[in-house]
Amino acid sequence: ADACRLPVASASLDRVLAVECIFHFPSRAAFLKEAARVLKPGGLFALSDFVPWHGGRRSSGGVGFIERQVAKGYGTQGRGWSEGSYADMARAAGLEIVVDRDITRQTLPTYPILMRLLSSGGMERDKSPMVWPTRLLWLGSWLGAVRYRVMSFRKP
Repeated sequence: ADACRLPVASASLDRVLAVECIFHFPSRAAFLKEAARVLKPGGLFALSDFVPWHGGRRSSGGVGFIERQVAKGYGTQGRGWSEGSYADMARAAGLEIVVDRDITRQTLPTYPILMRLLSSGGMERDKSPMVWPTRLLWLGSWLGAVRYRVMSFRKP
């Protein structure tokens, strides 16, 4: 189903979970609004996402270039960050932020393992087109240009 138009009745779910997928959707803001629509009052929505250092504000040309290179391996980035920060999008969707944690440092040890798998062909299918984008994502994370955030929201 289209994550921005879920085939689910309004106010019918207690929980919504989106792990490393929101950057593939046409619009982060539309997905947050859709999650709010399908949640019951008091329902929770949790996500994880790669967020550029600018946190949703307009990106500079260099950052935009890196985001486009990473997208070559990890898929289309929807509208990118033109819709604003998560705080802005949550407010517009009628959601309250409950948790907003930057866990980038905890994710850094996974990149060498992923790079070995990608380089050796040890994954299900040939992932060689993902080697360069993964290196950029790792470097960007290590330098603090990309942050891995876990967040949860509540529908009032």
